[in-house]
Amino acid sequence: MALYTAGFVRRLAAVALDGAVIAVAVVAVVHGANLFSGQWDTRVLDPFWEEPVVVNTLVERVGEPDTVKHEGGIERTTAFSRETRIYADGAVRIFHVVEGRARFPDGTVNEGRAETLAGESREAYWRLRLTYGLIAVIAFLYYGLFESSPAQATPGKQLLGMRVTGLKGERLSTLRAWFRQVTKLATLAMSGLGYLPALFTVKAQTVHDIFAGTLVVTGQSDKIRADKASS
Repeated sequence: MALYTAGFVRRLAAVALDGAVIAVAVVAVVHGANLFSGQWDTRVLDPFWEEPVVVNTLVERVGEPDTVKHEGGIERTTAFSRETRIYADGAVRIFHVVEGRARFPDGTVNEGRAETLAGESREAYWRLRLTYGLIAVIAFLYYGLFESSPAQATPGKQLLGMRVTGLKGERLSTLRAWFRQVTKLATLAMSGLGYLPALFTVKAQTVHDIFAGTLVVTGQSDKIRADKASS
């Protein structure tokens, strides 16, 4: 039996296609959940793709602005404040804000602003985390169930003519497919660098493929015989 490893670019293209499918699923679930919970005038998830609407801002100055004159005639002013923002969805968030202003001898003025989230209401805190938890669960189930199915591939991989197998071409069990997704966290923890080994390893495996003992194969790439793949 001969196996053919899938190319690196094709694998990345499949990731993009599957990401689009997962995004659509997440949008549908978030909107559906919020529409359902709206009958009780509440929200359970944050639509992370929407810019939150601020309905009121309370600004509290912290100390007086500090102005320092430097050699060369440059004048720098720094001011600190705390802003409490109330959003249309009922969330409340507190930010620490630093504002800077530099005036140059020729009259030119440069201004800058930096803010850091210092705290938020309990509802806002849990809504955001539930939303990201939902994304993780949908992605976990999506990859695990599709890659252990008779097709051995997600829709993105199927569209590009790929499938996920064991080292001898066998179909993955559901448990093994989900273990592969757990090990994929190592790839994500490395900001995607865990995909790079697929460029130069003999079996074209990513970090999570190596951990899970899996291959992504197609009939249009480098040939790897089963006895070599299992060695």
